[in-house]
Amino acid sequence: MDIVSMELLTCQDGFQEAAREVGLIADSVNFVQGVAVVIRESAKRKDLYQLVFGSDDVVTSLAICPTRWCIRTTAIKRVCSGYREITKTMEQLKEDRSVRGDIRAKIRGLHKQAMKAKTYYGLLCCEAIFEPCESVARSLQHTKASALGALKCAELLERRMEALRDDAVVDKTLQTVSSEGLKMPDEKRMTKTPTRYRHTAEPEAESQVAQHSLWRREFYEAVDLVRAEVKRRFDQDGMKRAALRENVPITAANKKQIVDVDSVHLPHQIDKQRLEIQLKMMGDLYSDSIDTVKDITTTMSKLHPQTRALFKEVENPIKLCLSLPISAASSERTFFALRRVKTWLRTKRKRLTHLALMHVHGDILDSLDIDALMRDFISISPERKATFGVLHTGRQ
Repeated sequence: MDIVSMELLTCQDGFQEAAREVGLIADSVNFVQGVAVVIRESAKRKDLYQLVFGSDDVVTSLAICPTRWCIRTTAIKRVCSGYREITKTMEQLKEDRSVRGDIRAKIRGLHKQAMKAKTYYGLLCCEAIFEPCESVARSLQHTKASALGALKCAELLERRMEALRDDAVVDKTLQTVSSEGLKMPDEKRMTKTPTRYRHTAEPEAESQVAQHSLWRREFYEAVDLVRAEVKRRFDQDGMKRAALRENVPITAANKKQIVDVDSVHLPHQIDKQRLEIQLKMMGDLYSDSIDTVKDITTTMSKLHPQTRALFKEVENPIKLCLSLPISAASSERTFFALRRVKTWLRTKRKRLTHLALMHVHGDILDSLDIDALMRDFISISPERKATFGVLHTGRQ
């Protein structure tokens, strides 16, 4: 079997990197990063921001994390909802002589940037683009992620991006910016096509373009880049083949027309004739609608061994679907857990390995009888009995 490498976990990072090719998005994300650093690095600034905002948990939501996108999207939303409070905080801090000169200069730059309507417009654009991307990324990191579900999520995300590419959406965003009291630039500027993009020596007629038209163009450019990234990551032959393999047992269980087995490219070890016969018999096993391959395995695992043997060939493509690495979320979670498990007291390989196994198989660990386990541990040697004493019915 050909193992398809699909980096679906990092899809949102890819969307972000694509969108940050646009200056409007890059400047907005950097603004959020700068505000978070300035406010969070000082307890006095935190208190001032909390006093202006009137809440105690607002500072934590400004955190920017390079790996956890859900935190970054939350930070962007917080800055958008509390834009006036952030502007007031920057205005007070830029005149505070107790703040170091280099930090005060940074605050003045952030305040000057916050007073520009384009900054708030860029933040709203980031929220509109990255919020659906975050929802899709969360879905792809689910433990029950499948190729069929991933393709459906990608299709919905592409439709959402297509819906954002509308003049009505941009006009509504511009109205929101105007309602904040920020001055919208009405002046027009002369624009010309860059020389490197022109293939003629003839002079070009200069044209006047309003500033908000340029903003609209940058937003559309970011949306188009995200759509292109969705298509690049999900429009793959391996992805479609994996979804088709999942669709074979699902359609059979739902008593629908069976997919042509030859088009699925199954390994030659599978007897295709027996597989087609067994797929036709699967519909009698399920009375309810089946949506995923795991729903099929739940029912088949409860069958009598002799009945289950009738569907031996069906189990092979199901095993292929379940073993295919649709997402790298499980391995990523393991590495994140390792940062919590490994300390300077747990650097020995045996101890670290045992703790990692306990974390990975936490469900088995929770089902153990701790009292019985402690008794066995204490009774191994007289030294342990002298150290820990005798364990009675109640824990000591």
